Amino acid sequence: MSQPHDSWLLLSLPETEITRLKPDLQRVRLEQGRPLYRPGERTEYAYFPLDCIVSTVYITPHAGAAEIAVTGREGVVGMEVLLNDVAIPRQAVVQTAGAALRIRAETLTHECAHSRPLREAFMRYMQALVSQTLQLSLCIRHHEMQEKFCRLLLSRLDRMQGADVGISHELLASALGSSMDRLTRVAMDFWSAGFIEQAAGHIRVLDRTALEERACDCYETVREQYDRLLPGWRAPVPQERDEQSLPAPAAGFRGIRSGAAEGG
Repeated sequence: MSQPHDSWLLLSLPETEITRLKPDLQRVRLEQGRPLYRPGERTEYAYFPLDCIVSTVYITPHAGAAEIAVTGREGVVGMEVLLNDVAIPRQAVVQTAGAALRIRAETLTHECAHSRPLREAFMRYMQALVSQTLQLSLCIRHHEMQEKFCRLLLSRLDRMQGADVGISHELLASALGSSMDRLTRVAMDFWSAGFIEQAAGHIRVLDRTALEERACDCYETVREQYDRLLPGWRAPVPQERDEQSLPAPAAGFRGIRSGAAEGG
């Protein structure tokens, strides 16, 4: 029987609801790069991330893809199962490897139909998620690459412990709707300024305040909505800088090979 551990959304439920869900929750390992669902594909499971980060990207035939939502310990991936909707051209991809709890879609749908506290918790989360999706859709079109880069890193830090963001170059470029060359130039500028350190598959944030000052308003707007609807969802900000250094490559940070395995 799995425990909810660090899933904020599950831990926000009454103990009776958690107890009822526990037998149906399975702990799994989600590897970086693994798609949890693809456009037009009905997902078999909904996932509650524990210490992994999942990016939802919107895909169009001609404009490519860009991130419209990020989910960590505060939420659930696969809300569409409750709406019986697979027509949205979106894809959910694991960006930072880690653990999650999964539950079969039909089980979660059944539980929501019979549990008012679960429905209410999901409605609050859905409201926050919709506000994020709308804001990031505007961000993609109107803001500079440097601003979006800061916003993306900060959104990950809010959802994990520490200052390290585990993400490959390829996945980061995809989330930002950018070419890898352009992303590398921006990342190297931030590394040269001393705001980040970078290595294959990792970015360490050295100066969070500098990123907050350079991020677009979308970051603060989304964070305020999440704070209002899901109080206490954010990971604590580290008080002391971690002095351990990551090796910084000479010409941008390299991507790592994305895994696709899942363990039970």
